[in-house]
Amino acid sequence: MIYTTLDLQIFFDILQVLIILIVPFFFIRFSKSSKYGHVLSPIVLCYALGILICNLDLMPINDKISEGFRDISILMALPLLLYSSDLRAWIKTSRTMMIAFGLCLVSGLAATLISTCFFYKDIPNIWQIGGMLTGIYTGGTANLFAVGIALEAPDEDMILLNTAEMFWGAVYLLFLLSLAKPLFSKWLPAYNHNTEESNIDLESALKVISKKDLLKALLLTVGIIGSAVGLSMLLFSQINSNFVVIGVTTAGILASLNTKIRNWSGTFEAGDYMLLMFGIAIGMISDFWLLLENGGLFIAYNGIVILVTVTLHALLCKWRKIDADTYIITSTAALYGPVFIGQVASAMKNRQIILGGIAVSLVGLAIGTYLGISVAYFIKFIF
Repeated sequence: MIYTTLDLQIFFDILQVLIILIVPFFFIRFSKSSKYGHVLSPIVLCYALGILICNLDLMPINDKISEGFRDISILMALPLLLYSSDLRAWIKTSRTMMIAFGLCLVSGLAATLISTCFFYKDIPNIWQIGGMLTGIYTGGTANLFAVGIALEAPDEDMILLNTAEMFWGAVYLLFLLSLAKPLFSKWLPAYNHNTEESNIDLESALKVISKKDLLKALLLTVGIIGSAVGLSMLLFSQINSNFVVIGVTTAGILASLNTKIRNWSGTFEAGDYMLLMFGIAIGMISDFWLLLENGGLFIAYNGIVILVTVTLHALLCKWRKIDADTYIITSTAALYGPVFIGQVASAMKNRQIILGGIAVSLVGLAIGTYLGISVAYFIKFIF
């Protein structure tokens, strides 16, 4: 039998879709059963697989498929992650955690604006880049693409910035998992295991996933996205990305205020699964060779922003006498979102802090889109 080029392309397109959809399930199973699960978390494996496939040319990649999954998975993940969050209660009860997280956001904003002063003449569309960086350092990579989509940033800029962020993010994550705790424990106060976070029962937060609840959550999410797109067409006669992303995020926050929706089981896990799909999809279009050729300024800009952010955050936490563990976990929450909270907490040997870290990371996820878009237009106005 003779296979045509078209037949092979269809085969690889189907294989690419199946990898994005199914592989995260096996990585989750591996992480739970392996003694290396605390290091090789599902999100690390998903990013790594996508990056290896792309940069080692393990198979032909259809960029349109990866970009489609990237955009859809982010729009699905945002409300799903927010449904189960009682954000009002956490804001009231986790004062120290919220203060430390707020200081990290202030640090990220200051770092982005300061760094922009040095690069605005050299980087085209720096207002979009600055907005996406603000999104990254408010709630993680998911916000980068949410802000980028909303600002209609060029795909090449989003990919280059994401690849640069992956490089610096990997460096800083390695530091968080190894040297951060012993280093900052010498400079910041010790964690108080009798703080308000200690009253939270971690196991009680783990629910048995209901297929019925999960189906309702997925249908609600699809309805939210469809409504945002439809309303955008009605108001603007086109799909306004800015309007859609803000609408979906706002709807997710409002839905979380409903007790019945907040008690649906499996919504956070579903959102987390969407982020794993997202990780493989963006890994597949993260070309490090292209970054080395065309992204030197992105590497420098991103590197300065993350260095200033974490340094200024540490200084502000020292000023407020915030402990080392809270500093580390809120830095993780702001720069990575919820996906690495458990991994970093495990490295610090402090499971007690997990739920607080997840809670503030969801706050960052909720406000990151608004903040990133606002900063982008502020930079555009100033520069």
